[in-house]
Amino acid sequence: MPAKLLWVEDEPDMEALVRQKLRKRLKAGELQLQFAPNGIKALEALDRHQDIDVVLTDLRMPEMDGLTLLARLKQHRPPVQSIVISAYGDLDNIRSAMNCGAFDFLIKPIDFNDFEITVHKVLEYAQQVRESQRAEQLRADKEVAEKSLQCLQEVEQLKENVTQMIVHDLRTPLTSLITGIGSVRVLGPINAAQLECLEIALQGGESVLAMVNDLLDINKIESGCFQLYHRTIRVENLIEETLQQVTLLARHKRQELVVDTSPDLGLVWADPDKLKRTLLNLVGNAMRFTPCGGQITIAVRRETQKGVMSFTVTDTGEGIPPEALEKIFDKFGQVETRKGDRSLTTGLGLTFCKMIVEAHGGQIQVQSELGQGSTFSFTIPLHLHT
Repeated sequence: MPAKLLWVEDEPDMEALVRQKLRKRLKAGELQLQFAPNGIKALEALDRHQDIDVVLTDLRMPEMDGLTLLARLKQHRPPVQSIVISAYGDLDNIRSAMNCGAFDFLIKPIDFNDFEITVHKVLEYAQQVRESQRAEQLRADKEVAEKSLQCLQEVEQLKENVTQMIVHDLRTPLTSLITGIGSVRVLGPINAAQLECLEIALQGGESVLAMVNDLLDINKIESGCFQLYHRTIRVENLIEETLQQVTLLARHKRQELVVDTSPDLGLVWADPDKLKRTLLNLVGNAMRFTPCGGQITIAVRRETQKGVMSFTVTDTGEGIPPEALEKIFDKFGQVETRKGDRSLTTGLGLTFCKMIVEAHGGQIQVQSELGQGSTFSFTIPLHLHT
C-alpha cells in the first residue's frame, strides 16, 4: 500500500517543488500526496480521507496555524501522525509543536534526503500504533463477545430449566386426565357417540403427553443422560399398537390408512416404547397435513441382506417446500407452508424421531414435493446386541 501524506503549506510554490522532488516515488505509486493551504482545509481533507498516514505541516499559516492544527490532531479519529516544518531560527515554535504531539520536524529549506528518513521513521511508528490499536480493539471485541455469549448461555440455561420444570410438571395432570377419561368408559352405560367422543379426547390427551415425553427425552439425549431399553419385539405387534392409537382419528378425518408389510417381518432388537412413539409421530404428522379423503400408507420391510428393518410413512398431503427439507428435523424448527397460514412441523416430534432412530444406529430421511405429499422413511439394524 502506498504511504498517504497530507502536506499543509500556504506557500503556493511549495506544492510544485515537492511534487518535482518526489516525482519518482509518486510515479511508482509508493506515495500519495495531497496539499492543503491551512489548518482548516487540512482538517476537511482528513475528514474526507480517513486513511491518511502522516500530516506534514508548516507552523506559520493564515486562518489556522500549525500549532492549532496539531492540537486538533490530538483529538482526531482515527489518529494521525505529524511532522512539523519550520525555519531553523524558529526553535521555540518547534519545541511547542513537539510538546503538542508532533512526532518529528524538518527544517526549511527542506533536505529531501532528511525528508525520506524522517517520513520512513514516522510511517514505521504509525504502523506500530495501528497494529497496537487493532490488537487492543480485537481484545476488547473478544471480551465483549465472550460476555455476550456468557449472558446468552445463562439466559438459555434459565429458559431450559424453566421449560424442564413446566414440562415435567405437566406429566402428572395429563396422566390424571388420561386415566380419568379412560375410567369413564367402565363406570356405566354410554352410547356409541359418547364413546367415540371419549376415545377422541383420550387420544388427544395421549398425544399431548407424547409431546411432553418427546421434549423430556430430547433433552436427556442432548445432555447425555438418555438410555434405550432394548428387547426383542415382534414388528407386527408394533404396527398393530400404532394403528390402535390412530385409527379412530383417521376415521374422524375421513382418511384412509393403508398398511403394506412383507409377510416375514419377524422380530427386531429395539426399545419398543421409543420405536412405537417414533412411528406414531410420523403417522400423526402425516395425518395432520393430509386433507380429508387423503391417504396415509405405512410400509414396513425386512431387508435381511442389508441387516435392517425399513419403515416408511407416505401421505398425500400438501408437501414440504424444498428449502425447508434441510431443517425439517431441527429442534423447534418451524417450517411454514406455502399457504402461510400454519407451520409444517411442531418442531419436536420429528426431532425426537431423528434422535431415536440414530440412537438405535439407524438413519432417517424425507422426500417431498409440493402438492404431491411427503415420504418419511427410517431404518434400524435388525441386531445391535452380540
